[in-house]
Amino acid sequence: MVNTDNPEWITPTDFIYGGDDRLFQEDILHQYLTMYYHAIMVFGINEVAPRRDNEVLLVVILMSISGIANAYIFGEMAILVYEYDCKDIDLVENLDDTNTTMHELQITNNI
Repeated sequence: MVNTDNPEWITPTDFIYGGDDRLFQEDILHQYLTMYYHAIMVFGINEVAPRRDNEVLLVVILMSISGIANAYIFGEMAILVYEYDCKDIDLVENLDDTNTTMHELQITNNI
C-alpha cells in the first residue's frame, strides 16, 4: 500500500508540479492536455516534463507527430515483410510445379 502522506512520494500525474496536487485544481483544458500528454508519451519522446500550457501543447504536438512517424515506419516494415513472404510463397510454388513436372515426365534425380 502506498502512503500518500509521505512528502517524498509524488503521484505520477503530479510529478511535474512537485507533488502539490495542483493538476486537479487547474482548468479542464489544462487537465485534458496533461492527460493527453501522458497517454501519447507511451509512443513518443518519453518523459520531457513540460510545466506550462504552451510547453505541454508543443510536446503533445511533437509526440503526435512522433506517433504518426512510428506508425508509418511500422507499417512500412509490415509491408516489406509481407512482400518478402509473397516472394517466398512464389518460389515454393515454382519449386512444387517443377517437382511435379519432373515427376510426370519421369525425369530421374540424377539429371
